[in-house]
Amino acid sequence: MRNLSATAKALTRATLAGTAVALTLTVGTVAAQAQTAVTFNPGSFGAAAPTFTADVLNLKDFSRVDLGSSSGNTTTFTESGFLQVNNASLNGNTFDPTGNRSAYSLYFQYSGTGTQNAANFTQSSQGVFNSLSYTLYGALGASTFSVASGTPTVNNTGATTVLATGSLINGTTSFSANPTGAGANISATYVQQLANFILSPANSTLRLFGAFNNNEQIVTVVNNGQSFLINGGGGDVSFTATPTPVPEPASMMIFGTALAGLGAITRRRRKTA
Repeated sequence: MRNLSATAKALTRATLAGTAVALTLTVGTVAAQAQTAVTFNPGSFGAAAPTFTADVLNLKDFSRVDLGSSSGNTTTFTESGFLQVNNASLNGNTFDPTGNRSAYSLYFQYSGTGTQNAANFTQSSQGVFNSLSYTLYGALGASTFSVASGTPTVNNTGATTVLATGSLINGTTSFSANPTGAGANISATYVQQLANFILSPANSTLRLFGAFNNNEQIVTVVNNGQSFLINGGGGDVSFTATPTPVPEPASMMIFGTALAGLGAITRRRRKTA
């Protein structure tokens, strides 16, 4: 993912499969948010490792961006890559979750499309995403990542499991030609696909706010200015949560009474017929 600039706010929620938590993923500069600790369970996908609790996941970025066709002042682009969970933090203290990058690996694989207002990466530009989707994977063993071949790749040593998926809400991009640097703000839905991967918070709407830093030491322009690579860029995502409203007992009683009345009317109509 590109180096991120201004604060991006999540706009929608997605209902999680198998849990009572709804999440929104936002990739952008972390604002002054009240961070929420989240408990993750690597054992949910078979890893021989304990749960861990973090309010930040620290990432490494391995990505490629390519320009496409131009029309007037607008040029299309495609972007794809991997975001590896490198370590985690809780209350400002960074730690390595037991077994991470050895007994198991966590990573996002993503791809997106958009347009920008420059025809090559020898010029600075601004742009917008038109689409983006991702999958969060849990893999047994240590996964390795590279862009050495010019294409982001991952090598998994064990079985992989889909933990979550998501798609674009909105997003913007920026590129600096001198010094070289790349940026983006992205909001995306997060829908958990594996039950019990996130154990807490429950009954909450959880939002993720992320920040990435990819400068001239990380970003390499290739393909005659038509592409660039990100090799091991740094970033993180943090979490906030708000309670999901739960129906009050009185409301549930009214709803139950209405259903009972509907059933009585249906039976009466059947007898009349």
